[in-house]
Amino acid sequence: MDQRRFGQSNGTSRRVKSSPNGRGRGTVEVILELPKFVIVKHGKIGPTFYWNPPVYWRKRAALEGRSYPFESQKLGSNLSQSELQSAANPHNALFEEWRLGKTSTPSRTYAAHGTVEWLFEQYQASTIFKRRVSVRSRPDYARVFNAIANQPTKTGGRFGQLPVASVTPAAAEKIYVRMLEGDTFRRGEKAVMYCKTAWRLMQPHHPREFGKDVPNPWVGVQLVKRAIKSKNAINREEVYTFAWAAVGAGKPEAAAAAIICFEWLQRPENVVYGYISWSDYKPNVSIRIEHHKTGEMLEHPLSDGSLLFYPEAEEILSLVPKRAAPIVMGEGKTEPYKGTRFAQIVRKIADQAGLPKTFTLDACRHGGMTELEEAGLTDGQGRALSAHKSRAYERYAKRTAKRMLAATTARFEHRSNESK
Repeated sequence: MDQRRFGQSNGTSRRVKSSPNGRGRGTVEVILELPKFVIVKHGKIGPTFYWNPPVYWRKRAALEGRSYPFESQKLGSNLSQSELQSAANPHNALFEEWRLGKTSTPSRTYAAHGTVEWLFEQYQASTIFKRRVSVRSRPDYARVFNAIANQPTKTGGRFGQLPVASVTPAAAEKIYVRMLEGDTFRRGEKAVMYCKTAWRLMQPHHPREFGKDVPNPWVGVQLVKRAIKSKNAINREEVYTFAWAAVGAGKPEAAAAAIICFEWLQRPENVVYGYISWSDYKPNVSIRIEHHKTGEMLEHPLSDGSLLFYPEAEEILSLVPKRAAPIVMGEGKTEPYKGTRFAQIVRKIADQAGLPKTFTLDACRHGGMTELEEAGLTDGQGRALSAHKSRAYERYAKRTAKRMLAATTARFEHRSNESK
């Protein structure tokens, strides 16, 4: 890392006065070591740092007939040493990749420190985000954040280039309205929900980048009231039609996924990404289901000692080859399926079996939830089987083995009565 004078490049450092908290509460002398290609300009708000690629390489690229895809990038103002280093490192890494001839253009660009798109990047890269958001849902967050960042501003720029602190409730409201265009109500709701959460969770980590008066402008956005469509639900007959069709098509892992989602109500992303393994399954005894979203681990009884509750489901599982630790693992695969690829397999088998276009693993799980309601289970019994959480419920309903057995028995009796 080069040491150079602020605003120059003579290889030295100097003490500069800046407000480390960015709020003008006095100044202190600090020495900052400028990363490679970083310069500084002084203004009323304090030192502002820029990543400034060298002219030498622009000229050399022209002589070699190569494109030079780099421009000066603002990194932020009043940055600490660690913030400055973190802001400059990605740009230097991309430059080095280009300089060594590994790529003709950068594989990606990085947002300026303190901007809206910088906040989106920080949130998606954080441990907090990875704990809260499932792997299957992360691409959706990226799509929504990109759509928000690319909204045009009055000055001809993009919303993502604005400082986080400059976003007002009025601006948040305008973004919400734009995201609603074409009656895409759900996209607008996601925009507000995702941004509200990103602002709330990132503000404690980067307090200087947020507005002092309105730290979270998304809280005040009023959503349009609308009727919520009920989720598609697949019934038991359709689930097993699909399962046997999948076995016949040489995809028994798809059959297993469908019945696990329907019978034991595991979330599809958990099934596909290997959250259920052969060690969780004890034939004719129990099956252990992990719900990554809620952190719940439930052990569903498969019998009461004399009566099997899920004979056909267990017959399906007996036909699934034990290719690896996870139950849902394709032939020749060394790691779990990608969600999109597995969805394509499910769609193809469902079409071949003549099942409705609404058939998905989500719909299988919703079908199982619907059967719980039809069975007349109490709220506590239903939650005991599905791993749904509620503060009001958690105070008095416990997911004990006795409660799980009672709920499963009631569901089995309902199904038996329906078949008579």
